[in-house]
Amino acid sequence: MIGRLCLILAVVASASAQNGGVDDLGGLFDDISPPPPPAAGGDSSTTTTPSPRYSACMNACQTVSSYNPVCGSDGNTYSNQQRLQCARRCGSNVQLVRGGTCQPLS
Repeated sequence: MIGRLCLILAVVASASAQNGGVDDLGGLFDDISPPPPPAAGGDSSTTTTPSPRYSACMNACQTVSSYNPVCGSDGNTYSNQQRLQCARRCGSNVQLVRGGTCQPLS
């Protein structure tokens, strides 16, 4: 696991150095497709499947394993704020809505 993280950091550092320090990864993540946002007023039972690249990016994203759920603007509950940040880095246009799950309060 640490080896993968070091490899990712090396790729980022190399891309940054080649571009004069600019954080441009040369399109490395250009074809990552985040899951589409839920349709406003649509059927909430509809589910989407994230692209394989998005899923791979999320799986490779290193975070702490603590469970401190947060609700994202996409209606998904993330296990902690770091996982929500992973979704953003992997291409999802998600914002923090509130701490806690996205389930309606009863």
